[in-house]
Amino acid sequence: MERIPAKTELGKRGALVADVNCSRCGLEPESTNHILSSCIWARAIWWQIRVWLKLPNPDQTDAPAQILKWIDTLAGLKDWKNVVIAIAFTTLWQIWKARNDMEFEQKSISIHKTVEDIKMYSYGLKTRDRWCD
Repeated sequence: MERIPAKTELGKRGALVADVNCSRCGLEPESTNHILSSCIWARAIWWQIRVWLKLPNPDQTDAPAQILKWIDTLAGLKDWKNVVIAIAFTTLWQIWKARNDMEFEQKSISIHKTVEDIKMYSYGLKTRDRWCD
């Protein structure tokens, strides 16, 4: 819903933002969708999570809503989908958290570390579901 305080949203709300470009890639304005799914940094994380979960490549993942909608279209039991959705929310949270670490603490969290954190926080979810081995 574009309510996350990304740089472009802050600018729309009247905040003074010196540079609206993404702190990670510097290639595009930092919008909610860019931070969480379309930035090359976020795409690398999503790709590694899909590989970890053995999921096919989706057609369109330019927004978190598209990712969640795509998960809903996957074949599988409802419990399995709920686990995958929970891992997707964990992924969104860790991407946002890493962005804030860079933006406010000048701490660069690597893609590898972010993926490892997602796996760590999701481990209990994934191990409960034998289909995500």
